[in-house]
Amino acid sequence: MIIRDITAGGAYRHPDRTAVVSGETRYSYMQVHKRSNRLANALMRLGLKKGDIVCIYTDNCPQYPEIAAACMKTGLAMAPFMVSVLPQEMVPMINNCRSRVVICGGRQIESLSMLKGQLAHTEHLVSLDAAPGKAIDYESLLNDSSPDEPPVPDLGYTDLCYVGSTSGTTGLPKQTMRTYETTLAVGLEISYVLDLNPRDIYFQPCTAIFGIGSWRLLFHLGCTCILPNEFSPQSILETIQKEKVTKVFTTAGCIRQLLNFSGLGDYDLSSLLRVWVTGAPLTVTEWERAIKIFGYRFVQVYSIQEQAPISLLQPEDFKEALEGGHPERLRSVGRPALDVKIRIVGADRSPLGPDELGEVATSGGNLIAGYLNNPEATAEAIQDGVFYTGDLGMLDNDGYLYLKGRKSDTVKVGVKLVLPLEVEVSILRHKAVREVAVAGVPVGSEDYKVVAFVISDGHVSSEEILVLCREDLPSYAVPEEIIFLESFPKTGSGKVMKRKLIDQYKSR
Repeated sequence: MIIRDITAGGAYRHPDRTAVVSGETRYSYMQVHKRSNRLANALMRLGLKKGDIVCIYTDNCPQYPEIAAACMKTGLAMAPFMVSVLPQEMVPMINNCRSRVVICGGRQIESLSMLKGQLAHTEHLVSLDAAPGKAIDYESLLNDSSPDEPPVPDLGYTDLCYVGSTSGTTGLPKQTMRTYETTLAVGLEISYVLDLNPRDIYFQPCTAIFGIGSWRLLFHLGCTCILPNEFSPQSILETIQKEKVTKVFTTAGCIRQLLNFSGLGDYDLSSLLRVWVTGAPLTVTEWERAIKIFGYRFVQVYSIQEQAPISLLQPEDFKEALEGGHPERLRSVGRPALDVKIRIVGADRSPLGPDELGEVATSGGNLIAGYLNNPEATAEAIQDGVFYTGDLGMLDNDGYLYLKGRKSDTVKVGVKLVLPLEVEVSILRHKAVREVAVAGVPVGSEDYKVVAFVISDGHVSSEEILVLCREDLPSYAVPEEIIFLESFPKTGSGKVMKRKLIDQYKSR
């Protein structure tokens, strides 16, 4: 089954139902269907054909879903980029996509248009906001095109559907290739876990990129999708209350902000049924608070660009952890997702047993086809259908996965090995700490010292943080220094670039 037209079902079953809400804009299902038809026809008029890649560089906006729909209707692949990616960093990725059309938000078009001469294959920049002389106006492009359904392309399961970007924490990001089969597997899993139905109000208070996998079935079913462009705790809570949101797709960082918001108790959140949480897990204490406030509505998800999701800690797992005598499971990321196999392997990639620390290796129907135009990286990471993630972890006897950080992040202190994630979890117990990144800074030629970089929401001293670390960690893992910062350098997917933090530290 290939869901090519993700808007037609909702448009013909309930044309006037709200499909998309973003800011002050609301589009009905029929509007989204017709607008996506217009865009699909316009892209073909610009010369694009099945298999071409359309790059997207914009904040959350009401046009995002119709762009995704238009690409699928015409057999085009979409390559969305986080707006945190600097324009000059996008140039090699757009060129690697050989993208002839790049769709930009008004905030991004100015800087990207200055780099157009470096875009080897790009013939057209399209601006979602008026940008005379710099790009084609998006609305004019739609108005000049037919609202009729475009010709149906000949699509197969192995055709390219989506191009993502890895974190690129150690170099240029690699670009992942998801086929129609892979994207269907992702959508089915998200829809199943969230128990999506046509009456759901789906809310995504994070970048649109993270939830695109769910849209294929979300819009086919006829749900309402809210894509905010403002992410303050107050705005999120007001939206849940006003729109009577039933399903949420968000990040652990968002949940942490809500838990620390003083006005959390002032809102009616009774409509919530399920909350999908991706990103680094919350601490045990934070999960306990979250369950107490929201109830057993959470699904903690372990996902990466190469495979999403890999594992799930579901509501019944949270209940078993808190009421069934297994509190340690609050530190896990759950058990394998549908059709996913997880194993832990040693340095020689041979299987390890329960509770043994090693590299997380995965396989399954939602695994990418490989890296775009990078067969060497594909061959290194994926062997015989098994993906070697570079993440450290262990499985317990019941199949629950416990992540311990990245292999490349481990810090050697003397003859001891420090796992930065364990230090970060300890520091995050302080309520005033919003973000933390722990790294090893070279001391001499072969040794390292542990340094914690911290962003706080209020007053917190180094000593307060060190007290928490001494309670949880062996002495060699306690940071030698705490550095307070206003922000962290991050990759396009939102991960902290620890190498840049180390370079900044060394250049002080």
